[in-house]
Amino acid sequence: MTRKDSGGPLVRRPKPLSRLHTEVLLKMVLQDAQTRLVFRAQALIQADVQYYAPRDGDLDYPEALGTGTCSLVAQ
Repeated sequence: MTRKDSGGPLVRRPKPLSRLHTEVLLKMVLQDAQTRLVFRAQALIQADVQYYAPRDGDLDYPEALGTGTCSLVAQ
């Protein structure tokens, strides 16, 4: 912002912090949330898929269909 002081040169005043745009702040919060979500998704995929070690019951697929049991149920 500029203003004139009693006929002198223009003086530039800084914007106060209370005048920050809400849209800019919300975009920053959204970007942070998206980054955290992607990080957690990558960690979950790595833990549950990349390092998956099948058990004997997991590999006996036709038998699991016949008995109706599944070893993927949370222990």
